[in-house]
This record gives sequence, C-alpha cells and structure tokens, in this order.
Amino acid sequence: MDFDDVAAGYAQEVDRAVAFCGQAQGFYLDVKARQIEEAIRERLGEPSAVRALEVGCGPGLMQLRLRQRIGRLWGMDLSLGCLAQASQVGQAAAPAGARARAQAGDRCGLVAGDGRQAPFAGGSFDLVFAVCVLHHVPPGGWRDAMVGEMARLARPGGLVALWEHNPWNPLTRRVVARCPFDRDAALLSLAETRRLLRRAGLSRIESRYGLFFPWRGRGWRRAERLLAQVPLGAQFVALGIKP
Repeated sequence: MDFDDVAAGYAQEVDRAVAFCGQAQGFYLDVKARQIEEAIRERLGEPSAVRALEVGCGPGLMQLRLRQRIGRLWGMDLSLGCLAQASQVGQAAAPAGARARAQAGDRCGLVAGDGRQAPFAGGSFDLVFAVCVLHHVPPGGWRDAMVGEMARLARPGGLVALWEHNPWNPLTRRVVARCPFDRDAALLSLAETRRLLRRAGLSRIESRYGLFFPWRGRGWRRAERLLAQVPLGAQFVALGIKP
C-alpha cells in the first residue's frame, strides 16, 4: 500500500472504519498514548527526560499526543506524504510565539525511512516504538530487519515497544476489512510479535491485551487491567528491554 495516496485523508478513513464501535480514532490513540507514558514511567523514569523514536509515525497523530509528554520525540516514516501531514499537524499544534515554536522544534523531528535502516547512531534512544505498523510490513525478513533496527537504536536498558491489532478479535477484523489501506494487511499474533522481539536480542519481554471496551472512565480502565492477559482485546502491546 502506498500511503502517499491516503495521507491527506488518513484520519477520516480510519474514523469511518471504526465508527460502528461508537468512538472515533482519537479515543484509541489516546489510550495508546497513555499506555506509552505509563510504560516510560514504569521502566525508564520521568517522560520529560526520555528521548524517543516512533517508527511508522504516519501523519503524526501519535506524535501530536506525545510531543508535550516526552522530552525529545522523533518520528520516522516511509511515506513523504504522511511526513508532510505530520509536519503540518506539528506546526498547527506548536505553542504560540517564535521562541516557543523554536523550543518545540528542538524537542522533536521527522525523518524519512522504511524502518530497516535509520539515520541514527546505535543506542540513540531510550524508547523506540511502533503503533500498528508491522501488519503493513511483509511477513518474513523485513519484519525481522525492522525490529532488529529498532533494537539497535535503543540504548542498553532502553525499551522497544510494539502495538498491534489482535487477529483473534472479530471486531478488529471487521475494522481491518472496512479500512481501504488495510486491504493488504497481514495481521500477526502476540506470540509472533514476542518472537520478533526475542530474535532482535531483547529481554524481559512483557505483553498484554487491551481495548476490550470502547469507553472512557476509571472503572473501565480497571477492568482493562484485570483482563490484560485474556486474548480477546482489540489490540495488544509487547515490550522488550535492550540488554
């Protein structure tokens, strides 16, 4: 799938695909942004001191949610159209005033790349993550190369995190079937995702399912935590530490 063709209407297409669940895409992005911040606090410390890279940042919707939470945040994507959208989103969300915009620019950036070879030195980041990207990557060597590169970019003691759709959830499969740029998607299981992390040399791998309920509120969050190991959530996350 050439994401340059859908960059401008990406968010609208996803909203149409998930509309039957009663929530717009923003709800699901907010959940994952909160999970990323929680993972940082649990494993890395204060988010404002963290340097992070999002692989497959698309039009910058996760970047928009995290740029004020994470100390230094970079995004990388193969699609130049998506990067252009991400840049526009970032400029629109930048604080008012030339000095504030300059400070925001010092803390974030965007680069082009397919995930297999990034223009950064090894160990450049505390956190390297990808949100629902791997199912767009052809199974086999490319996936291993991408996760291996993510591991290279993480510093010793740093974190690599992968969020993906759960192929065992029927509503997730319905969303994928309704979304035009998911037509060539090859969903991967949590077990396969954990194996990718292990083959990349990562250790202390943890995982959990999530998005069981499309509703906000503390009670629903508690329920999500209780069900985290039940393989029926709409998505899952797997995390590994760089030795």
